[in-house]
Amino acid sequence: MNNEIRASYNDVYLFPRSVEEWVSADHPARFIRQVVESLDLEEMGFKSRKAEVGAPSYSSDLLLKVWLYGFMRGAHSSRKLEAACLDSMGLVWLTGNRAPDHNTLWRFYSDNKKIFKTLFKKTTRIAANNGLIGMVVHAVDGTKIQAHPSRANGLSREKLMGLLKELDESVEKAFEEIEANEAIESGEVRLPEELRDPAALKQRIEEALHEMDEAGADYLHPDDPDARMVKSKGRSEYCYNAQAVVDSESGMIVAEDVVSECNDNGHLNRMLDEVEENLGDVAMESVADAGYFSAQDLEEAEKRDRNVLVNMENLNCGDGEGEFRAAKFNFDEKRDCVVCPLGHDLAFAGTSPGNKGDKYRVYRCKKRDCPSRSQCTKNKQGRSIKIGEHHQAMVRQREKQRDFEMRYLLSLRKAIVEPVFGIIKEVLGLRRWGVIGIEKVRAVWSLICIAFNLKKMYKFWIGGKLRLSVG
Repeated sequence: MNNEIRASYNDVYLFPRSVEEWVSADHPARFIRQVVESLDLEEMGFKSRKAEVGAPSYSSDLLLKVWLYGFMRGAHSSRKLEAACLDSMGLVWLTGNRAPDHNTLWRFYSDNKKIFKTLFKKTTRIAANNGLIGMVVHAVDGTKIQAHPSRANGLSREKLMGLLKELDESVEKAFEEIEANEAIESGEVRLPEELRDPAALKQRIEEALHEMDEAGADYLHPDDPDARMVKSKGRSEYCYNAQAVVDSESGMIVAEDVVSECNDNGHLNRMLDEVEENLGDVAMESVADAGYFSAQDLEEAEKRDRNVLVNMENLNCGDGEGEFRAAKFNFDEKRDCVVCPLGHDLAFAGTSPGNKGDKYRVYRCKKRDCPSRSQCTKNKQGRSIKIGEHHQAMVRQREKQRDFEMRYLLSLRKAIVEPVFGIIKEVLGLRRWGVIGIEKVRAVWSLICIAFNLKKMYKFWIGGKLRLSVG
């Protein structure tokens, strides 16, 4: 007797199943529906297209459901979503078997991309109001994600300067030939036709160099000028720096943003501003890696009563190791000198410019007969230490990290935030931006962070720990 189950293509149902029966009661599509229907999309500013003639337009809530469910399942493009609306039972149910096309989906995204950050805030507040987000420890970090255009078409300052030099030489040579042949027409010296395009190219090169100067970059992609060249694992690529703040208790993202700058320096308080905007306050402790270290940011955080821990162990603070690393040198403000670990004074030697308009006071050792000189420095002029305007904030941070509990909290950073980036890249599939320009990239990052949080919230919803008030 054959007990195998085979497909039956000839069954006829007297009463077809209703739409509500297409998915189970705990299906993620039902959760997405409740989330969207609990929000006031009109108040948030979502635009809806009104069709004066022809077929009616798709509603904003239907299209938003498609985008959110699609991002949860790793579908980030309008074409993939169009196909999924025909193939995925969850989307067939969510749309009521309406299946919007990719142009409709893309227009909705394009019309509302600036609102997705507000949507992130609203969905984060839903989790917070249900007591899902802790306010004990938050971890701040950034990850580089490759830009959409190929690096093959990028421009470098060195390459442009070389080409500009070649063009200058060719134009100068053309003038010499014209003057030599006395090729004068209507009293004007004219360049030959073949050099008119190079002249236009020269102008474009100069414009590109000017853009590089304004951006403070040595590489620029003409198709995506907001992207920046980043070196990682021996390879250079144009990237954007995606930022996130993650809650240690729930593992949810509580703040997000994207910046063009390659490094994280200077973005600590900016990200904590996002947390405060989304949740009304910051955590009891916010931890960050060495990339966020800035004495100025530490001082600003203190002034704003924010408790932060920034990894300072691996900071490159000049030469000297072990006993003679920079942290072992003490600044004596009253005597205006720096005291080395052996008790010798480093006298004031001048000032040095720093980042963001800061100035450093430089102190240098003049003791040439010091027996530990070779261990302390390789500089022939002697060991120097820079003391910035916000030095005391850095000292207080070091003192804070002497506490075992603070060091333990700082050690949790990697376990809190790095798995989030791993899931976003490997599970949700965001390893490269599919859009161009920082405004569109920020919209995608907001959506991917919303999708990440919704996957977390869905588990609480199934367990009855998340309530949604659907109007």
